[in-house]
Order: sequence, then C-alpha cells, then structure tokens
Amino acid sequence: MLDDVFNSSNLVAIYDFELFPYSLGDILSWCIHTSIRCEELGKKYIDIYLCLDQKHPTSIFQRSLITSQNYDIFFNEVYTTFSLHPKLGNIFIFHERKKLFEQLDYLNQLNHASLDKKAIAEYRAILKKHNIFSKEFEPLKRRRTAETLKFILNDVLHGKIRQFLKNDEKLTQYFSDNISAYKEINHYYNEKKYIPLFTKKNNADIDGFIASRLSNKKIVTFHLRLRKLDGGYGGECSYHRDSDFLAWYEFLKEAATRYPDVIFIAVGRLQEKPLMLLRLPNVLSLRVYGMGLSHELSLILRGHLFIGTSSGFAVLANFSNVPYFITKMHPDGCKDYGVALGEERLPFAKENQKLVYEKESPELFCRLIEEGLKISPSVPLEQPKHSLPQKEKNISSWETSRSSLSHMKTTTWRFYHDDEFSIQETIFLLTPYLDKVKKLFSNNEVESAKKILARLEKAFPDISQEVSTMFPQKITT
Repeated sequence: MLDDVFNSSNLVAIYDFELFPYSLGDILSWCIHTSIRCEELGKKYIDIYLCLDQKHPTSIFQRSLITSQNYDIFFNEVYTTFSLHPKLGNIFIFHERKKLFEQLDYLNQLNHASLDKKAIAEYRAILKKHNIFSKEFEPLKRRRTAETLKFILNDVLHGKIRQFLKNDEKLTQYFSDNISAYKEINHYYNEKKYIPLFTKKNNADIDGFIASRLSNKKIVTFHLRLRKLDGGYGGECSYHRDSDFLAWYEFLKEAATRYPDVIFIAVGRLQEKPLMLLRLPNVLSLRVYGMGLSHELSLILRGHLFIGTSSGFAVLANFSNVPYFITKMHPDGCKDYGVALGEERLPFAKENQKLVYEKESPELFCRLIEEGLKISPSVPLEQPKHSLPQKEKNISSWETSRSSLSHMKTTTWRFYHDDEFSIQETIFLLTPYLDKVKKLFSNNEVESAKKILARLEKAFPDISQEVSTMFPQKITT
C-alpha cells in the first residue's frame, strides 16, 4: 500500500488514460479543474493517480492511434506535463487498474479524508459502464463474417448497439465535464474573481539557455500547428485546425529585419515543423537542442509573448500570466471556452491576453507582435513584386511515400536529410495555394492568380523554379 508515503491532507485525483486522452491541452485543463476542486474541498495539495493499464491503454478519442504496443511512447511524451499542476503533491503511476482500486478501497475503509468520494463514485460508474459494453463486442473479434453479421443484427434488435453508442456519449460528456469545458472554471472565477494558474518553476536548462542564447532578446514562443506534416500521427480529422504555413513563413522571414530584437521559439513536435521555417535566422526549436516538452512549457511561462492556435500550448497560456494571442478561433473552441463567438477574451483573461478570429496573415502577425511587445517596426513591410514560377514540381509520389507509417522521413530523421527533401516538403505545404492559382486561371481571374504567385516568389525565391507549369502558357509576367 501507499500509506507510508500518502499525505492525508492531500486530495486524490485520478487521470485514467482509458477515459482521458494522451493530450497536452487536456492534461493542462484537467490540472486546473482539479486545482479548483482541491480549493473547494479545503485541501492544499493534490496527489495524482495515473492509471496506465496496458489492457485498457486508450480512450474513445484515440482508439485508432494508440494501442497496447505504443501507448508508453505517448505517455512518455506527456508525462512531465503533470508536474506543472498548481496544487501538485505526489504522482503515483498504476500499471494495473486492479492495484489502483485496491488502494482506493483501502483508503475508503480508513475513511480517509483525502478521498473525493463524489468524484471517485462518478469515475467508477462511468468506467463500469464503459467496460461492460466494450466486452459485449469482444465476441466480434472471434467470429467469422456471416456469424458477425448475424450477431450484429441480433444485437441491433435488442438495442445493445444503441446502448453502446449511448454509453460513448456519456463518456464524451464525462470528458467534457472534467476536462474540455471551461464552464465550471468560468463559474468559479465569477464567484471568487480568481482561478489557480500555472506559474514558473525551477528549470536550470531553460534559465541557462536564456542566459547564453536569448539574452537581450524579446522571446516570442509560437505554436505552428501543422498536423498534416506528420503522416503517421493519425490526425486527419483535425487538419482543418492547422495553421497557415505561408502566412507564418512570410511573417517570420520579414520579421528577421523588421523586429531584429525578437527571437521566435517554435514549440511542439518536430514532426510538424517545416525545415524551411526552422532554417530562418530568427527561429529556434528547443527540440533541435535535445530538449523536450517540459522545457518548452517552462520557456512559454518565461517568455514575453505567446502566439498560437487554439490547441494544447494555448491552454498553458490561457491559465498563466503570460501575454498571449490565440489565433484561428472557431465555434467549437468558443463552445469549450464558454464564450460567445467573437468574444475577445476569456472571462478570467487579462488585458494583454486575447482571442483572435481574423484570418492568419503576415499583416495580422505584425500587428500582434507590435501590440503584444509594445514595439515599433525597424523597417517597413515590403510589398511583394510579381514573378511567375517557371515549371511544375510533381509531388504526388513524394506525398504518397511520405504518408506511409513505415517511412523513415515521417520521423525527425528528415531533419538530417538533403535539401531536396525540404523543397518537396515545402511545395507539399504550398499545394493549396497552387491549386487555388490553377482555379483562378481557369476562371480567367488572372490578377488574383498573379498576386498569390507573387507571394510565393517573394517568400521562396529558391524554389520558384521548382513550382508548377500547370498554369496556361499564355500567362506570362
């Protein structure tokens, strides 16, 4: 038992990966929800119980991605996030749910003051329903096709499948209540005019990195979300939330001379970071230096400004004192945040913490930088001159190959590959713009097409000769 290290004044909070995702933003939101619960129950700290059961390694939200063979990789990626908990006491990891239940039963028998009995009862109830109905479908794995069809039809008549789907809805609601929805957080703030926040903790690596590499610089951490770059991550359903690569690249390239005192730190998985972008002189990634997620989170809390989409890193900014702009706000994000579409701030946000709905563009990012850092540009933002790319670069075979889960170039190995790969990768990201140009030319909207091509020529002069001859020959500069 854990009684010898268990502090009776600490509240027990459970994060079970069969119910909750391996997700930075969700873990951070859970930390704030449980911190509030801790304060409501008059406790000072929380002991975190992590359930990482190999037999039940993942939730309904990540079933197609995480399995009993790879769950530990995803866990190692997010584990350090729990150390940022505002009310952190101890962290205990249970690799068998049976052991976790034994500990809870033991504490319950002692009538231990650390137990949030209401929360634990809800946890047991939702887990019991989930497991019962999951087992109902276990025979599907052992039946032949004809028997499977008969089994399904029979169960439809008895309503078991409908009940299973209804149970998944309950799981989704449980997730919303405990993690994704800010309703209770907003309510707590309206009552107390205060919420727990993430604050800076000791991190010698980051302190040393700032002193040696970032001294006298304005530090802007940014999250460029490009999930589609990592073909093996299985995030197709969320590609619409990706950042505008061209807008970010144009801005960062210009910012090197426009804001010489600003250094931009790209946070997030290297698999999502374009090589061309990381080669800009004013852009760094801590992961290239062998650092990880915990270092990035520490740097965000020490930085002067954060800019990023409504995603995992944005949650850290939301619950901190760091100035921020959350871009690409959308209706679902507003729903989770509990604010009206178009609302400029979260209820508990400060004056310099804003939500942004405007389409991403270099001009928008310039305004955000100047407002967030209270600085003026050193040089004016130049208007691009038009020049038409000369020939087509066919990347269909490259994209097909890259999408293979076994392809080594879907990993960080691509950072050590040749320049040709980075050119192909860049064209892949620019394909939506090239498709739009093609459509504009076909509709005889020549001037609009030329404006887009001018942006590409200015941003990427080294690859302009590689871009397509898909445009009509009669169109010339």
